[in-house]
Amino acid sequence: MVDISPSENNNLVDIGSTAPVTFQVLQDVYNSLTGKTEKIGKTFSEAYTVDRDDIRQLDLKISQISDQFNVKIQNSSVTVYHINGQNEKFSSFDRFKMYNESNTCPTENVHLEYDFLIILPQIEKPQKYKISIDLPSQVGIIQRANSETDLPAQLFNLMSRSTGRMSIEFVDYTVARTFQTHIEEWFDGLDSTPKYKIVSLIQRKSHWLQIVICFIAVSALFYAVLMSFTSGSSSVSNPNELAKFITTLGGLSFAVFAVSSAFGKLVEHSIDRIQPLGSVTLNNGDKKCIKAAKKRSALTIAKLILGIIGAAATSVASDSLAKLISSIL
Repeated sequence: MVDISPSENNNLVDIGSTAPVTFQVLQDVYNSLTGKTEKIGKTFSEAYTVDRDDIRQLDLKISQISDQFNVKIQNSSVTVYHINGQNEKFSSFDRFKMYNESNTCPTENVHLEYDFLIILPQIEKPQKYKISIDLPSQVGIIQRANSETDLPAQLFNLMSRSTGRMSIEFVDYTVARTFQTHIEEWFDGLDSTPKYKIVSLIQRKSHWLQIVICFIAVSALFYAVLMSFTSGSSSVSNPNELAKFITTLGGLSFAVFAVSSAFGKLVEHSIDRIQPLGSVTLNNGDKKCIKAAKKRSALTIAKLILGIIGAAATSVASDSLAKLISSIL
């Protein structure tokens, strides 16, 4: 049995009876025996806004990192996916620069892929490394979904979460970690739409909003009626009046419940759709798509305000409904 343990030199690994070897050599031996590579990745959730210049900076950063190593073979590709299901693949970043900016179909995702054959010190055989980066456009994805069906709020939130993905297939972890660190720095340097913590907090419990609004409105009605009886402005003196009172109160309670439920649903639906949306701007279609998304956001805010005002008005109207019951009795 071979005992793998670190030696006094942090760069060496003691594998038993033979002389200590570097961890790079050990990883290369493992890769040669199994033919397997390892993989690391990360998903990003900030609402990034990405344009062609940002992507150019990313390509430049990856090229600069690769210059640190002994790269024997290097190639890259860029694939642009549009919301109409079509895609354009460019065999190099230089060809991607010829992308047609006048295209009117919005972007759904940009996929960048880099392949390297790197020779590390003390390793004679080239090792394969593969970097994959996805830059989904949330506004494009949501526009496509809205054009196909009425998007439920839960699905809307799910589609709004991922704004970037990266993965690296590697043999030597140190090399992969170097690429990963610089790519993460690029994501951190992007402009993004801020998130509002209070909105996120309410969205976690948004499924209770409709119930709470209905409960408040109906409770306000019963409280107003109770106060009316307590003050002596209303009374029930015989069975006929009692039957009339129960029937009237039941009908008005149902009406208050139905109206407050509608406003509560509007509030819940609107609050769930308030999301900072990331975007990728490559063509004219993307610019129009972003404008449309801003209009939808403004409409969502207007619906939310309407729902809150309507729910409040329903509760306030309880006093007038209690007076109506008194007039009937």
